[in-house]
Amino acid sequence: MIKRSLLSFYEKIVDTFMGNIIITDKEGIVIYAKKHNKSNLKLTENQILGKSMFHLEEEGLFKNTATTQALIHKKTTFRYVQGSLNTPLMTTAVPVFDNNGELEMVIAYSQEEHFMKEITEKFEEDRQKYYQLANYLLDKKTTTSSIVAESRQIKNLFNLMNKLSANDTTVLLTGESGTGKEVFARYIHNNSERKNSIFIPVNCSAIPTELMESEFFGYTKGSFTGASKDGKAGFFEIADQGTLFLDEIGELPLSLQSKLLRVLETGEFRKVGSNQVYYSKARIISATNKNLFNMVNEGQFREDLFYRLNILPIEIPPLRERLDDIKPLAELFLSQFNKKYRTEKKLNDEVIHSLENYSWPGNIRELKNIIERLVITSNTDILDLQSINIQKNNQVSETEDKISIESDMKREELEIKPLRHAVKEFEKKYILKTIKVYNDNMLQVSKVLGMHKSGLYRKLEEYRRVDNNDNLR
Repeated sequence: MIKRSLLSFYEKIVDTFMGNIIITDKEGIVIYAKKHNKSNLKLTENQILGKSMFHLEEEGLFKNTATTQALIHKKTTFRYVQGSLNTPLMTTAVPVFDNNGELEMVIAYSQEEHFMKEITEKFEEDRQKYYQLANYLLDKKTTTSSIVAESRQIKNLFNLMNKLSANDTTVLLTGESGTGKEVFARYIHNNSERKNSIFIPVNCSAIPTELMESEFFGYTKGSFTGASKDGKAGFFEIADQGTLFLDEIGELPLSLQSKLLRVLETGEFRKVGSNQVYYSKARIISATNKNLFNMVNEGQFREDLFYRLNILPIEIPPLRERLDDIKPLAELFLSQFNKKYRTEKKLNDEVIHSLENYSWPGNIRELKNIIERLVITSNTDILDLQSINIQKNNQVSETEDKISIESDMKREELEIKPLRHAVKEFEKKYILKTIKVYNDNMLQVSKVLGMHKSGLYRKLEEYRRVDNNDNLR
């Protein structure tokens, strides 16, 4: 006989099962019914215990039970059963045999259909989430660049970032294009308590406006034409417990800014096509090369969102203001590209001096690109001034063309108008002239202008729409 204390122990284990359990002996007599069964099926103990499952079927308390089939055929049986409340139950009945191979008992497990459906949907949702996460990471080129900190400015930034890493609030990184904002964001993440969780970098300007909401918050299956039949997890869901880095956040449309603010304040969001409230505990680090304060004054950026993002601001200085970092950065990139292209090239002192005396409008990104071009195009292992001069000669015509653009604009009659209108007009003319200079090579134009190609196309679409409206007047 099993001791009562041990039996009580086993019953506690069985009661943790989130479903129904009925055990019968080899004759089909119920010898155990999980407490949950009686309340779930609204059957009293006298109606179940000690009764034959065959008789319970005849009385209509159960229909088409898996237990009776397992007793008859002596093998595991699956059944879709109707309980006494006509509640659909998914049931598995497993026969248990003694050491002699004789049937000893049958144990039947069952779950309500709606509960199984909820569990299945949750598993499928999680599967999709991690499948999409894997695809997202495989599709991204992970930034693993080290931060060079020889200059006083960057050393001071390190001290500040180490303090910010210990906190969990939002951080806003500002600075010119190409200063390495994602590298700094990743440093903060890697030195925070979230370092073992995911870091998701998102370039806001690279996402078409009409897809932004579904990309950020996800969508349910069939929520719109062209949607995946399985639905999709958004950035906030994928980055839960980790860090979500929103680069070029100034490109977010006002319609999405209000929803982003709600997530920042409450952690709540809804997927496209769903009324269910989801939660995300992702930490937000954002970055921009725009003046968000001016955008607030011009009505292009929400004031409440700006102050919510700007709790811990960090301004990253341009490369021309951190000259002590140019040499170690150049040597770092040279080492990376030597490894990539299987070369052993070196920089001489004259080249370093030349690099330190350049203004670097494209900042670290431009320096990295130049070092890569030098490694590829130089015919010698020592990169000298002649190699640099080749690059400069290649840039002369571009410089002259840029001067030509400015001269053309100066020739036009100056018309006094509101500043923001004048700035927009200048921007349009400058972009269109640059496209002409580079013979419609949009990739090159976007690099020269320091903007993402999708952002450039959005600008052109805006100009086309405005021109069409003007023609209709």
